[in-house]
Amino acid sequence: MFGLVALIDDKVVGIVHALCHWSTWTQGDYCYLPDLFTDEAQRNKGIGCTLIEAVYREARQRGTSRVYWLTRDSNATVIALYEKVASRTGFIQYRHALWKKARPDHHATSRPGNLSSSTVARIGRTCNSPLQFGH
Repeated sequence: MFGLVALIDDKVVGIVHALCHWSTWTQGDYCYLPDLFTDEAQRNKGIGCTLIEAVYREARQRGTSRVYWLTRDSNATVIALYEKVASRTGFIQYRHALWKKARPDHHATSRPGNLSSSTVARIGRTCNSPLQFGH
């Protein structure tokens, strides 16, 4: 697992988390992107695109064969971004909740991520977003 932040003038304006995991379908692992957030005041400035491109670079360095994520089918704004940077798969997600109440504390047993400190320092030209990055 790894995380990246987008900074403008040393202020966090976006975050992304990603989790690399085994695949039973391909030789390379997959990279799942569960969290992408951009400060509302900074949206439509290329920050989300830049963060996704940064995940692509980190995932490629880790040897994964693809990056994937989910979004609500009603979120037209973010879908417009996603269709610029990825392909829609046509899969439908099904889920079944296993916890009726608050999720048990899983952080005590989770493993820390293997962070790279220099992977995303020079991202932004594809997305027209001159950002600084930090882990």
